[in-house]
Amino acid sequence: MTDRTLQEHRIYGPPGTGKTTEVMRQVTKAADFYGGNRVMVSSYTTAAAAEISSRVESIPEDNIGTLHKTCFEAIGKMPVVEEKKKSILEWNEFAPAYAMSLPGCKDVNSGLEYGDSVTQGDKLLGMTTVLRNKMIPKERWPETARKFIEAWTSYKNSVAGIDYTDMLEFAYQDIDRAPADPAIMFVDEAQDCTALQFAVLKKWARNCDKLIMVGDDDQCIYQFAGATPEAFAAHQVTDNDRVLEQSYRVPFAVWETALTWISKVSDRVEKDYLPKRGEVGFVSHCPYNFKMGEKLADLVIKSIERGKSVMAIGACSYTIEPLKMALIEQGIPFHNPYRLIRADWNPLRLATGTTFAQRVAAFYGPQLYDRPWWTSGEIKDFAGQLKADGVFHRGMKGKLDEITGVDIEVLFKYFKEDAVDRILHLDLEWWKNNLVNDEARRKANFPLKVVEKFGPAFLDAEETPPEVILGTIHSVKGGEADIVIIFPDLSQEGMQEWTGAGKSAIRRLMYVGMTRAKKGLIIAAPASSYCCDL
Repeated sequence: MTDRTLQEHRIYGPPGTGKTTEVMRQVTKAADFYGGNRVMVSSYTTAAAAEISSRVESIPEDNIGTLHKTCFEAIGKMPVVEEKKKSILEWNEFAPAYAMSLPGCKDVNSGLEYGDSVTQGDKLLGMTTVLRNKMIPKERWPETARKFIEAWTSYKNSVAGIDYTDMLEFAYQDIDRAPADPAIMFVDEAQDCTALQFAVLKKWARNCDKLIMVGDDDQCIYQFAGATPEAFAAHQVTDNDRVLEQSYRVPFAVWETALTWISKVSDRVEKDYLPKRGEVGFVSHCPYNFKMGEKLADLVIKSIERGKSVMAIGACSYTIEPLKMALIEQGIPFHNPYRLIRADWNPLRLATGTTFAQRVAAFYGPQLYDRPWWTSGEIKDFAGQLKADGVFHRGMKGKLDEITGVDIEVLFKYFKEDAVDRILHLDLEWWKNNLVNDEARRKANFPLKVVEKFGPAFLDAEETPPEVILGTIHSVKGGEADIVIIFPDLSQEGMQEWTGAGKSAIRRLMYVGMTRAKKGLIIAAPASSYCCDL
């Protein structure tokens, strides 16, 4: 079959211009015209895919997802060695010179995410992943990278496994059509696609009527993972393209500062972009650097007391550590709803697992939800970390999973009389003192301080989201808050970029950070000379 005449379109969505809403509108329109089964949507994250799937019911779930997920399924769901602890342990024995740290936040369903390298193996895996995603021929690779990939490929072959980049490479080599043979393909956050990802998408798109790429070259912040803004954007906006020019988020003062900043990038597409109507906002410089956690916490507290949400962000995770510790000390709820996998940024709620905040909330279950008794799940949560001696009847702690309903008889069956009395009176001090060890008591301190200061309702980050968001700029892309505190500090590698060929990448990163602000931007003082001049 001959290729169709492909129409290629771009939708540019600068910060706060309603890009997600426009994607939904276009996808819904396409589903009405072609039929939902002929529409494919490739998103950068699993969360974005889930949102699209929930709002456009006419498109089959299999037609919406990250490109990695789509490729993974298209090539036959082979074992992914990068995501398995057992595989990495075997690799470390196979090639000890290239030992890697155990899997952390990588997930086949959310695309690639590269954090800080820990070992030489981590660094070389990251380096070769970028080289492969940029489609740079192996003969042009550094010798260390060629030696590593030879060993890595040998190991993968020995266990019949693949890595994340193999998903893309195998699909590019072997799969001529996108699954479900779509008539139209949408690529969300297209500016973060790598050359290899675009190669797969454009190969598949040759059998489509339209390829619609949605993004913003100014917000390309995954260049360290192989993305290039040039792969998405033409040199200028064409007649086939559309620009969403009106921001509904960024006030004038922040818009002016951010636009002045990003305009210094030479290799960008000039486009119309307007600030939020009727909102002046503010930009200020504060005298505190990231190391001054208590001072920053006072600034945050004053903002939330005025009814403003706050986002504190930096290029590196270490820049938010002092503020995080100060907020913990003062019992101020915080979270990062965009990166629930990071337990330290989400002490109140995680993607999986039970936090001590949830255990404390479970203890308060009847009061919180106006019920006479706890649910069986709440009993298991708050009692699971209690010591057995003096709390449970002999052997009963090990039978908590057998609870199916709760009443006074169940309590007396499992717990000793004094423990039942303390539980019924919601005695948190007793609960804390009877936790299994000092580590458990340490973890319980923060949620107990939250209860003391704000009440137990603030322990449920899903029902009562904290007004404070902490994280790296990468982690909050797509997020927003009334007030953004941004740290200008850079790592050694970041400083090398800023003073070298990667200056534009740093500008784009900080631009994304600035434009999370709905009302005001506070630029913190640099802690050292390793910084950019915000």
